[in-house]
Amino acid sequence: MTTTLYQRVFVTEDHWVHVRNPQLPTGVEVGVVLILDESPVTSPALSFWERIQDLAIEGLPSDYSTRFEEYLQSEQS
Repeated sequence: MTTTLYQRVFVTEDHWVHVRNPQLPTGVEVGVVLILDESPVTSPALSFWERIQDLAIEGLPSDYSTRFEEYLQSEQS
């Protein structure tokens, strides 16, 4: 038989959740399901490469290979 207990608790500053209920038998293994009322969970931080994918800098050439070849030709002249 499965018993379901519902108890509201608060997350401590060190990210712990403490559940204390006299109906919990000592020494018995239990499963815990956490349900957040709202979604305070933040998404993971983006890496540098993820952040610059949408970055646009004005005035840059559209084709770097062509501009690099032009630069090399101007250096040789």
